[in-house]
Amino acid sequence: ISEIAGGRDYQEFGSLEEVKEVYTGTNEAENKIVAMAEMLFMQEHKPAKVAIACTAPAEEGASTPALVDLLNSVYDRDWYYLLCLDNTQDTILALADIVEANKRKLFVTRTSTDTVLEAVNAKDYSRTVVFFHEPVGEYADAGLVGECGSRTVGEITWKFKTIRGLTPAEYTQTKIDNIHENGGICYITKAGDKITSEGIVVNGEYIDVVNAMDWIQFNVEYRVQKLFNSNPKIPYTNNGISLIENEVLGVLQAAYNNGIISENDDNMPEYSTDFPGRSENQVEDRQKREYNLGSFEATLSGAVHFAVIRGYLSY
Repeated sequence: ISEIAGGRDYQEFGSLEEVKEVYTGTNEAENKIVAMAEMLFMQEHKPAKVAIACTAPAEEGASTPALVDLLNSVYDRDWYYLLCLDNTQDTILALADIVEANKRKLFVTRTSTDTVLEAVNAKDYSRTVVFFHEPVGEYADAGLVGECGSRTVGEITWKFKTIRGLTPAEYTQTKIDNIHENGGICYITKAGDKITSEGIVVNGEYIDVVNAMDWIQFNVEYRVQKLFNSNPKIPYTNNGISLIENEVLGVLQAAYNNGIISENDDNMPEYSTDFPGRSENQVEDRQKREYNLGSFEATLSGAVHFAVIRGYLSY
């Protein structure tokens, strides 16, 4: 999202060329929007489409910032990663607050100042990624989403990823550690490769874990809703309850197949469900046609980000 004279309605684009047809470069803001789109589409694992929405700057004395109103107006549209052209501290905090409150989305932003990084870290956000990147005109946030955002959830970790168009920083380990401690990530060179230094949101949780939780929640809700939509009736019987449970089991199996859920020492998926039968539900719930006792448990597979290897040499 961005501010631009006159504003532009929410629109989806399948290529950089399509973006350029609408954002023709008549002002600086349009040029920057095109530059961000270029970072998205130049990546090896580029997205199939991106959405852009712009608002006119708020009038003087407006009760809320224009970008806040814009985000609220498009929040329920079909997108997941939020990028914003404006990366000033007030804007980052305002947009991150909205995402934190409404869930279901992930905000990826960028900064080149310690002050902003520390201000965002103080909020302990669980749905905001801050990319610390100093070269002007290199949209690290867009590059990160372009490379990682469209990969199958469970397939990757966001650490160790190469982003086309980014210049790696020559930071000391102390500087890198400080960025991580403040909830940010950066772009560095290790073992001769240009890679992301970490894959975390501001509060230290891993991005792929947030993706995994959202993926499971969305797909459980979606599949159960589809079950209701496609059947004349789901009876409040043990068989009807089993139909709901089977949809949840299908999501968990897919999550295991994608690498989200781990397996035990017997190489079996580590998930289970508990859907008590009709007799165990309250009469009041049956009268209201609400089934509230279903639950599941699963163990995330996680990823290895660091290894300690001990070796012994002798004659």
